[in-house]
This record gives sequence, structure tokens and C-alpha cells, in this order.
Amino acid sequence: MNDFSERFTSIANHTKPPGSDPHTVAETIRKTGLIPESKLPFDDSIKTLEQYYSPDPLPAYLLSIGQDWLTNYTFKHEFVIGTADDWMDALQYSPLGVSVFAWAQSNGLYVRPPGIADNHWVCCYGYVKDQYWKIFDSYDQTHKRLEWNFGFTFVKRYYVEKKVILPPLPPPVKKSWWQRFLEFLRIIFVWK
Repeated sequence: MNDFSERFTSIANHTKPPGSDPHTVAETIRKTGLIPESKLPFDDSIKTLEQYYSPDPLPAYLLSIGQDWLTNYTFKHEFVIGTADDWMDALQYSPLGVSVFAWAQSNGLYVRPPGIADNHWVCCYGYVKDQYWKIFDSYDQTHKRLEWNFGFTFVKRYYVEKKVILPPLPPPVKKSWWQRFLEFLRIIFVWK
């Protein structure tokens, strides 16, 4: 599995603290593609926000790598509007991005405290019906369980497909006027 550069997407998206809108980030990926983490890593050498959000603007060679990814893959996204039944149905086709409040716990499950707004975007990859939602939080690389009645405010489905790239057709064979005339005669005599 590929690990893609979050810095690349953040810089291309012009993300600044405290974060960005998940729809805007998805649109940035749809337009600029993705690049391997190794090309623009987020490692121990990055000590400041200025370092994280550089180079800005992105160099042409990194943008070209992102466009190469788009040549080979289709990326789409859409909001999933509805209830737990709609989210369970959508999970049959892909993990979901969901907005959550990070983090408050009660009885071993993460909950949304009353009146608190969402402040974090995570991956919902499954559920145990009527008990909890299975969440992966990429910030701390942990799996979490959200109470069943968490009530997601925003849910987004993502679609990535490898494109089938067909080889180019061979150039047409050039025929002399005499070959074309003989083919014409064959057509006439076959139709009679």
C-alpha cells in the first residue's frame, strides 16, 4: 500500500492552522493528484509549521508527479447524506471520512459531548450494529470505537480506480490507388 505525502496535499490546498475543509482537500486531490511520502516527507527534520508548509509554491517536478498519479487513477468523492442505515450501506463500498469531536470518552467508547462542535476528520471503516462505529485516527495511528448514536455531522465517500490505459493503435496502412480500386471492385461484386 502506498503512503502519500500529506504535506503535498496541504501545500497544494493552501491549508493553514487550524485546518481545512474535507471537501476542499478532496477537490485538491482530484485536481493535483497524490505523490509518495518519500518525495515530500513529514519526518523528524520538520520542526516548524513554516517547514511543514514548504516549499510553497510547489515545484513543477512535484506537481508533475501528482499529475502522473492522475493519469493512472480516477479520484472521486461525495457526501453521504442520511442516517446510520445510509452510512452502513455506503461502508459496503468504501471507508468513509467522518467529522468528529476529538476526543471525549464514556464507558469505553468515544462520545460527542452535548453542544460541542466537530473539530477532527477521521476514517470510519466498519461498525458493530447498534453498539459502535470503528474509526481509524491517522493523527495518532489508533483505532477507536465511537458510540453508535454519535451522530456524524459530515460523512464523505471516496472512490479511487486504476485507469485502464490501452496501447496506442497502430498507424493505418497506406494503400496505393490500385489497392483501393481492387477493394472497391470486390465490394461491388460481393453486393451483387
